[in-house]
Amino acid sequence: YAEEIENENFKGRQDNDNTEQALVERKKSNQYDYADALIRYLRATQLISFDKNFRVIVSPARIAEVDYILETVDRDAFVYASERDYKNYLFSPNSLSLFTDLKANIYKRFNAIGVAYDKNLGIEELKNLLEEEEINRTKQKIKETETGLKHYKEFNDVEDVFSKIHDKIMPDPSLYLEWNVWRAMVMINFAQRVQGNFKIALDGLPLNTAGARLPDIEVDYDGFKLIVEVTMSSGQKQYDMEGEPVPRHFGVIKNATELPVYCLFIAPKISDGTLAHYFALNQKAPKFYGGQTNIIPMSVQNFRTFITTARDRTFNNPNQLKSYLDNILAANRKLDDESIWFSQIQGSVGSWL
Repeated sequence: YAEEIENENFKGRQDNDNTEQALVERKKSNQYDYADALIRYLRATQLISFDKNFRVIVSPARIAEVDYILETVDRDAFVYASERDYKNYLFSPNSLSLFTDLKANIYKRFNAIGVAYDKNLGIEELKNLLEEEEINRTKQKIKETETGLKHYKEFNDVEDVFSKIHDKIMPDPSLYLEWNVWRAMVMINFAQRVQGNFKIALDGLPLNTAGARLPDIEVDYDGFKLIVEVTMSSGQKQYDMEGEPVPRHFGVIKNATELPVYCLFIAPKISDGTLAHYFALNQKAPKFYGGQTNIIPMSVQNFRTFITTARDRTFNNPNQLKSYLDNILAANRKLDDESIWFSQIQGSVGSWL
């Protein structure tokens, strides 16, 4: 960036800090974003996973597939006579042969995992059978994760992931923040269901964030529902990205049930615009969102204190949680200042039980 520095071209698009150090920090942040995108693409193949220290490894469940690719795909870049030839290669589903394109390899996979199969099935039918088995194994992995989280057995690990996200040493922090908040909600227990709407890979680690039409996390308690929305965004971008979807998700859930519905909105830092927007929606009764919303913003640090309080004070009654949420919303509707309201939330998370 020598030319920009020499010309003192330090101006950013979204902040007023026009210093050389600010330029360097922005460029460094861009590189993190590129790295996160690269890891996300690699993870989407499900060939790549992480070890317990979040170092990139070949997924143990996919070693045979990776070996097959390494043995059959030429390392040298192809030379194309035209852009058309390049696109024909790029967009063709037959450009590469994958491990599961051969019946013999699918048979090996079935034999390795102990699944019965019929050799008279066609290749696509065998692939479908393998996919069904992998879906079942993923569901089993989720159950094992949930069991391991109960009674705060993984509390230190949950806290460690939050710390890694805060310290910016976690790959794909948006996805892992969503996953870790789900783990925390499972951990504090006493819910009938805690559904994370992100996609889980065969190794039990998160693969993709929740789709645009669904809340990130849905929690069913006896007598009420809670949705949790999670974001790594901040500032004006946070308001632009989350100002409309969060209340819309709330409205969809509220209109589908007769039970009270609440929403926790969690981000590393709650922007002023987002806070003001939710504060106002909670006081109004917009028909599009099913009437008054019940959206409660918390910083990630607030949420960490919240779950620590649940552990230390032995949370065991969902009605205590409902009462706490009702009290926060009652304060919202009495106040005219969102900053005072948010200060009350921050001050309450350590003593909500």
